Amino acid sequence: MKKSLGAVCMALLIIAASIYMSAWDSSREDTFSPVRLSAEEEAAVLGDGEEESAFQLESRLVGTKQIQDKGVPYKVETYREYEIYKDASGQIIKELPTENFSYLRYREGK
Repeated sequence: MKKSLGAVCMALLIIAASIYMSAWDSSREDTFSPVRLSAEEEAAVLGDGEEESAFQLESRLVGTKQIQDKGVPYKVETYREYEIYKDASGQIIKELPTENFSYLRYREGK
C-alpha cells in the first residue's frame, strides 16, 4: 500500500510540475524577443542596398597537427573562416577573422 501511494504521489508531483512549467513557458513567449535595432541601426548594418553582400566568406588553413587515436596516426587540419571585404575594383580592403573553425582529419599510413 505504501509503495503504491508513493508512486501515485510521485506521478501527481510530476504532472503538477509539467503543467506549471508549460504555463510558465507560454506566459514568457510574448516577452522574449531578440535585440531590436532602430531603423538607422538596421540601415547601417544592412547597407543602402547597392550591394547584395558586403563581404565574402573564405576558409583558410591556420594549422596542422599530428595526433594518435587508438594507436592510429591522423593528420588534423584546422581552417578558420574570414570575412573578406573588397572595393569595386576587387582589391581587398580588410580581412576579419570570424569565430568559425572547421577541422579535417586524415588517416595517415595504411
